[in-house]
Amino acid sequence: MPKFISTKNLIYLTLFFTPAYMVRFSVFKIPLNLLDILILLTITIWIYENNLQLLEKIKLSLKKSSPILPSIFLILLGLFVASFLNENWLKELGIIKSWFILPILFGFITSNETKKLSDFKKILNTLFYSSLFISLVGIFYLAFNQLTYDGRLEAFYLSPNFLAMIIAPGFLIGCWKFIANKERGSYILISLTLIAIILFFTHSYATWLSVFASIFVILFFTQKKYLLALIIILLLLFSLEYNSDKFKNLSHYTESSSLKSRLVIWQVSQKIISDNWLWGIGPGNFQEEYLNYQKYFPPYPEWAVPQPHNLFLAFWLQTGLLGFIGFLYLILIWLTKTIKTLISSKDFYQKNILLILITIIFSTLVHGLIDTPYWKNDLALIFWSIIFTSLSVTQKTISEDNSK
Repeated sequence: MPKFISTKNLIYLTLFFTPAYMVRFSVFKIPLNLLDILILLTITIWIYENNLQLLEKIKLSLKKSSPILPSIFLILLGLFVASFLNENWLKELGIIKSWFILPILFGFITSNETKKLSDFKKILNTLFYSSLFISLVGIFYLAFNQLTYDGRLEAFYLSPNFLAMIIAPGFLIGCWKFIANKERGSYILISLTLIAIILFFTHSYATWLSVFASIFVILFFTQKKYLLALIIILLLLFSLEYNSDKFKNLSHYTESSSLKSRLVIWQVSQKIISDNWLWGIGPGNFQEEYLNYQKYFPPYPEWAVPQPHNLFLAFWLQTGLLGFIGFLYLILIWLTKTIKTLISSKDFYQKNILLILITIIFSTLVHGLIDTPYWKNDLALIFWSIIFTSLSVTQKTISEDNSK
């Protein structure tokens, strides 16, 4: 087998080409996409490379992953039970495969292969350059004025929010490089500027707020003196939006505003949960249930709603109470462990790595209050990669090497 076909290289390739999930096809009526294939190839090569020590590696990795295994079990159990009790099995099992099982296995392998500081830096750089690549493509859409009807940039994604959500982690990594690592070369500044331009033209306020809140975390732990500058930039940014139609609709709370629409969606979601609080409605069924519940409410301001625009509601609705408890437990145990290690550790490199990990997950949780930055192939892959890789850092199984 050629040397360049290795597990580590496939990890970097898969994380870089997260948009590959858009290339969809079926094999023996099983729905697949190109991102699935990259993940499956990574798993296959990892098994091949470790065939003689596979069981031992799995045992060691399971031991390292033990803090989060109960939560993963609850999430998967909730998903399968919810799917079994609903009728749309093929669609539901496809979602479980692509948004949970494969990303979890990929994260498991990524954690196993992250043994040195240089490995982790390569993972972060891959996410950063993937966001930069997507932003460069977005620049062409922007240059040719390929925008949505309301003047927002979505590039090749289905919505501006999807574009904003996928490049946000890379932007945060770039900010971390610039602020905490003091990598202030011209390429970092240019790259951050390009990604920031694309983020701005998505006009995704939820992403903006989550990004600014997360940069606040980086500054709080590294450069508190710049917090005022961050607040000024935030106020300046929204002052530029003051006369936009979207901001006016939001601030005046019109029938067509995104705020009005979200409030209705959350009310409907709560009604659906009250009727399905134990087992949920199964993954991928929210749109259908949302329309079925129209009879209980005035005419909806928005009809096409595949997700409930809240990360926590999405987990309860689609994985039932078991999956929802599993997700809450996962976040609680992960945050407790990583924040405790960040505060108590005297190892600069360990603290520095944990800072960006916490920042990315914190951004997801803040964003998750008003949107669903998980229930998508690419976002799920990044989420589990960060969750699993952090286990190597908190347990100090990443060795410092000459790359530091």
